[in-house]
Amino acid sequence: MLWNAGFVVFRELLLKFGVVLIMRRLLPPEAYGQFNLVNAVIGFIAIFSFNNFVGYIVQVREEKDAHLQDQFTAGGVIQVAMFAVTNLVAVGLRWLPQYAPVAPLVHVMSVIFLCEWPCNFCYNYLSRSYDWKTLRLLHAVGIVLSQVLALILAYSGAGVYALLVPGLVVVLPFAWHLFLRLRWRPTWEWSWAHYRPAGKFGVVRIGSGLA
Repeated sequence: MLWNAGFVVFRELLLKFGVVLIMRRLLPPEAYGQFNLVNAVIGFIAIFSFNNFVGYIVQVREEKDAHLQDQFTAGGVIQVAMFAVTNLVAVGLRWLPQYAPVAPLVHVMSVIFLCEWPCNFCYNYLSRSYDWKTLRLLHAVGIVLSQVLALILAYSGAGVYALLVPGLVVVLPFAWHLFLRLRWRPTWEWSWAHYRPAGKFGVVRIGSGLA
């Protein structure tokens, strides 16, 4: 409770509030309009993402039933598919004069699906282990890095990219922890028999997200 509550206070009051006040003065209003539109596109596609499936590993009681390698392999397939779909949507937006200006931004943000693959896996793995201290410290470091980058980009005149690109940085500490600290090494194994419960779990969450 303390780690989660402390993280929220740090994120919302001590960090984001101050950064938002500065960013509002540095960026034009249209940058926020483009940012919200791109987020809407990415958010809708994300309903089908790996995060809806990997949450299953937090629910199962026995470690053997989590089938972590199967989860990681499935995550790669799902996230690469989301990356491809997002870029196809961006190509489609280019044909609509009203939305063509945001198409390059959607292309850029499609990378988030690849970055979130190890991040979501590590996040849920730490949640399963009740390692809230590590989880929240990694999350805090990622947010600090992203907000610093946002200010640098805003000052340099990057416009809407100052709002979008920093979101790609938040996930990096989790990838570092997974591959370098935990020394996670995928074996790329996968079995539908192993993954079926997680698949059903994810489909239900997708249905809820669509609703």
